[in-house]
Amino acid sequence: TDLQVTNFVAAQVRNEVLNAGGLRTQGAEISLDYKPVEAFTLSAGVAYADVRYTNFDVINCFGGAVPGQGNCLPNGRQDLRGQQKFRSPEWTGTLVARYEVPAFGDFRFAVTGWTRFSSSVFTAENNNPGGFQEAYQVYDAGLHLLNDKWQIDLLGRNLGDERYIIASLDTANALPGTVNGTISRPR
Repeated sequence: TDLQVTNFVAAQVRNEVLNAGGLRTQGAEISLDYKPVEAFTLSAGVAYADVRYTNFDVINCFGGAVPGQGNCLPNGRQDLRGQQKFRSPEWTGTLVARYEVPAFGDFRFAVTGWTRFSSSVFTAENNNPGGFQEAYQVYDAGLHLLNDKWQIDLLGRNLGDERYIIASLDTANALPGTVNGTISRPR
């Protein structure tokens, strides 16, 4: 196939580029904008994506896996056939509320609040369970002063200080099963 996966081989401290033998992608998305009054807009979107390997048995087993057990084949590679593709959550969505009113001259003032969510996901190419991220939700808000040429924003990101794994990989020269991860930015 044309799907190339870069995998970190911790035991040899190197990357390898692999050809994922097959991937099936199917899903749907929907979005909605609702404006009950001129100044207020409510927007929502949700997406379902079923992204699974149909054939992928050339990636190294994750650290701590025992060859010949579970998905780890006797040759030290694992078979991810039927498993969710890494960093591909089944469900994602957003909800945005915006209130905008005239301020002065041609400027407008707006207040925006939004949330986004993601269902659980593997964060490492080899689907290491140590890098499995449970579902999470993040809240943001903003104050805006704008016209047709300029915009000044005061933004608050991740107001609930939610921590989630963005990406991970097996750790070289560490105990088997140890994972390094990139964690979301704090508030």
